[in-house]
Amino acid sequence: MAYEWMYGTTPVESGLVNQGLSKQLIAYYRKYQSSLDLQGKNGFRIITANNYDRYILQYYLIPPANKFLKELSDEKRERYLKNNKWIKWTDG
Repeated sequence: MAYEWMYGTTPVESGLVNQGLSKQLIAYYRKYQSSLDLQGKNGFRIITANNYDRYILQYYLIPPANKFLKELSDEKRERYLKNNKWIKWTDG
């Protein structure tokens, strides 16, 4: 279920998997994840399939990325960001 939630619309060599079945599994996963009643950090609310990506970014990816970029010299940071254009970093 989690795999379909994450990758169900990703094309494979032969095309897309059965989207009807994929959507069904995704719906089951959303219901399952909500049933866990997972509380996010720092008052984030309950973690659901709808906000899980935002939660992971906010608490587990952005803070260490900022720390890494702040520790680089200006020259190295500029080069790193130029080579990784998908990363947006402004004012620390």
